[in-house]
Formats: sequence, C-alpha cells, structure tokens
Amino acid sequence: ETEKAVAEVADLLLGEADTVRAQNAAGTVETLYRSSGEKAAEGKVVCLVDSFTTGTAEVLAAALQDAGCTVVGQTTAGNAVRTTFSRLSDGSGLILPVGYYVRADDTQISGTGVVPDTAVALDESQAALYRYGKLEIKQDAQVQAASQAAAA
Repeated sequence: ETEKAVAEVADLLLGEADTVRAQNAAGTVETLYRSSGEKAAEGKVVCLVDSFTTGTAEVLAAALQDAGCTVVGQTTAGNAVRTTFSRLSDGSGLILPVGYYVRADDTQISGTGVVPDTAVALDESQAALYRYGKLEIKQDAQVQAASQAAAA
C-alpha cells in the first residue's frame, strides 16, 4: 500500500507530523498516517521533485515541505488522487477515485502540485541526457541545487 510506504519514509525523516491526509467526497479531511516523532535520520532533509513526480510521491514531498524541509526542482504533476481497488467477480478489477490527498493546511495537492522552494529546471541538453539515463550527477542542475540546499 503506497500510503503506508509514504508514511514509513516520512517517519524516518520527520519529527512528529501528519504525513498522509485525505479529503473524501463529502469534504471531510482525515489524517490517515502520522509520523511517530522519532526521526531515524539526522541533518537537513532536501526533497528533489520534477514534473514527473506524481501521486503519493507528491504526498511525501508535500509532507516534507509542510514540516519545514526544502523542496528543490520543478512543480510536481498535481495528480494526488486517492484511489481504491475493487475486485470484480470475474477476477478483473476497478481502480476508483475516493478522494484527494491534502496538505497540512487542508489544500488539495491535485491540480496545483507541490511548488518547490527552489525552482530549478534542466536545460534541453540535460533533459535529453536524463531521458536516456545518461545525465551524470555533476551535470544535473537539479541534483546540484539540492546538494547546495543541503549544505546551506
């Protein structure tokens, strides 16, 4: 379950915080997961995102940002829709939307995405190399910006 995975990763990186929150069709917001408050990692947390960051990865980025961590890169896809899987009698299934993931202030992530604290995009040549898995870390403007943010 991806919600639980987001909560487990956030639990390693954050102190006590709501990590996964959702709004149902009736408009009710509930906290689905809350971190324990016992951080496993020390130091500054920087989250790197781009326009391909989607779904529960956006939930994690938003939870980190809401907890004061720095987000670097490009605005995320804005596709944080909560879904459920229903198995049909013939063995097939349906994925049904049941709500939207929300941030700590109850704003929806869907439609707007997570806007980075430090906006950095790859240039055309970097993007081309990235698409083919050939972009080296020292050439990646986003990774370099995230590294600088972590060192600051």
